[in-house]
Amino acid sequence: QWSEAAVIHDGYGLTRQGKTQFLINAVKNIKSAPPNLRVCYLTEGGTNCCQCEKCSRTITALIACNADPREYGFNIEINEFVRLTKNKFNKIKFAFKENEIFHWNDISQHIQIETIDKNKRIEIEYLNWIKNYNFKEYGTYYQVKRLKKEQNIFRKLKYKIKSLLAS
Repeated sequence: QWSEAAVIHDGYGLTRQGKTQFLINAVKNIKSAPPNLRVCYLTEGGTNCCQCEKCSRTITALIACNADPREYGFNIEINEFVRLTKNKFNKIKFAFKENEIFHWNDISQHIQIETIDKNKRIEIEYLNWIKNYNFKEYGTYYQVKRLKKEQNIFRKLKYKIKSLLAS
């Protein structure tokens, strides 16, 4: 026997986007200062890089909930974030695993443009872009890109081995 502790899995029925919306609503209802969320595994010291896939996904989830990511510990201007994120998607820079594609699709499916403040033009344009993005196709593109990179490495190794054997 390990201990007398009981585990309660709170929020089990919610997806990450559902939990994000729950958090935003709770902060509004209790009129509390938003917590600094720490999601980044690339930085140290309790900060978020605001550029990795996980930071980008969380910032997008907050924007989809009509929240300002800067209030939740993400120190980046929205227009800069949108520019960087679209660029990474367009150049296939994010390395997606299947569960990450699920999370992006979850955000996309829960976007309600009509709930976003009409003055947030950049956010609305970005959320429309996310809502129409094909994340499954992106995952396939990433896999193909990775395979081509591996084939290129093997081609170079093969050439190197042949040149070593010839000498």
